[in-house]
Amino acid sequence: MIRFLLSAMLLLPAAAIAQDTYSLKGSVGKWDAPSKVFMYYEDAKGENRFDSSDVKNGNFEFHGSVDKARKASLLLTYNKVKFKFFMEVLLKVRNEEDFKNASLDVLNFYLEPGETSITSADSLYKATVKGSVRNTDLSALNHARTPVYNDMKNIIFSFNDAASKGEFDEKSILKMEADYKKDIELLKQTELSFAKTHTSSVISLDILDKYVGSESVSQVTGPLFNALNKNIKTSPQGKALQEQIAQFKLLDIGAMAPAFSQTDTSGNMVSLSSFKGRYVLVDFWASWCSPCRAENPTVVRAYNDYNKKNFTIVGISLDRPDGRSRWLKAIADDKLPWTQLSDLKGGKNEVAVLYHVKEIPQNFLVGPDGRIVARNLHGNALWEKLATLLN
Repeated sequence: MIRFLLSAMLLLPAAAIAQDTYSLKGSVGKWDAPSKVFMYYEDAKGENRFDSSDVKNGNFEFHGSVDKARKASLLLTYNKVKFKFFMEVLLKVRNEEDFKNASLDVLNFYLEPGETSITSADSLYKATVKGSVRNTDLSALNHARTPVYNDMKNIIFSFNDAASKGEFDEKSILKMEADYKKDIELLKQTELSFAKTHTSSVISLDILDKYVGSESVSQVTGPLFNALNKNIKTSPQGKALQEQIAQFKLLDIGAMAPAFSQTDTSGNMVSLSSFKGRYVLVDFWASWCSPCRAENPTVVRAYNDYNKKNFTIVGISLDRPDGRSRWLKAIADDKLPWTQLSDLKGGKNEVAVLYHVKEIPQNFLVGPDGRIVARNLHGNALWEKLATLLN
C-alpha cells in the first residue's frame, strides 16, 4: 500500500487529511450476546484500525470517519472470544485452544463514506452488502464464490475431524489435497470470469491485482485489463495496475529470466547463470510457509525423476533474519537435496523483489537458453510439464 502523501500535502498536518463519516448497519440472523462483530482495516497512514460492536437480536452498528473506500474485514464470533484471537485470525496465526472454543464468520467488504448495509439470514460471509456500486459488485462476487468457499470449508472440517480421531491414511489425505487444489483453481476461474464480464467494475481491478503476479500477462491479465472500461483503466488504481502489468510482462513466458546471485547455506555465492544449459526451477518458499512445506514432497518427486535428465532446482527462501536455523532444519526435515539460497531478508529477499514475488509458494521454470518456460507449476502440473519437455 502506498503510504506517502502527495508532496503538496506533506506541508499539511496529519489532521488535515480529509475524512468523511460512515455509517455501517448490519443484520445477521438472530444472534445475540455474547456474539460480537469485529472490524479491521488500514487507514491512510497504513496503520491498523480495529473496532467492535455487540450483536443484539442479530443487529450491529459501526460509525466513524474514513478518508476514502478502504478494504475492510468483519468477523462475527458466535461465542465469547478474546480480542487477541481476532487479531490472530487476521494474521493467519490461530491459537489452537481458542479455535476449538469459538465459531468464526468473516466478510470482506469496502468501508466507505456514507451509509452501508449488510444483511443475511444466518451467516456473515453469505451477507449482501449495499450502499455503493463497489460494494454491490463485491457482494455479487462473494455470492459467486460462496459454493467454492463452502466446499473448501467442508474439506478443512473433514481434515480436522479425521486428524482429531486419528483416522488418517495416505489415500484420503491425497484426495483431500487434490480436491482442495481443484477448488483453488475453480475459485481463480470464478474470479477471472467475473473480471471478464464486469468491465466497468473497480472490483475487476482488485481481481487482476490479485493474479497479476501468478498468471500470464500476455494470455490472462493483460487481455482482461485491456478490455476494461477506459475510466477504470485511467483511474489511479488502474494506472498503478497497468504499471504492475508492464513489470510482470518482463517475467512472462518467453522472456529472459532476470539474472541473480545469492549465498547458499554454506555462504558461497551462487548465480542463476551457473545453471545455463539446464532446465532449472527457481522455487520461492520459506520454512514458515505451510503451503510451501506441503508442496515440497511433490517437488522432491519431480527432482528425483528428472534431475538426471538435464533438470535441477534452485530454492530461494524468504526466511527472516532470525530464521536461519529454521531454514536449515526445514531443508533437512523435508529432504531437499538441491541448491538453497537466501539473504534472510524475509519478504524483502532481493531475488524475490527482482521477480516481483508477493506471495509464496511461487516458481519459475527457466529453460536451457535462460528464457522462462512456465510459471507457478504446482502439484502434478510440474511433473507433467517436465515429462513433456524431457521425456
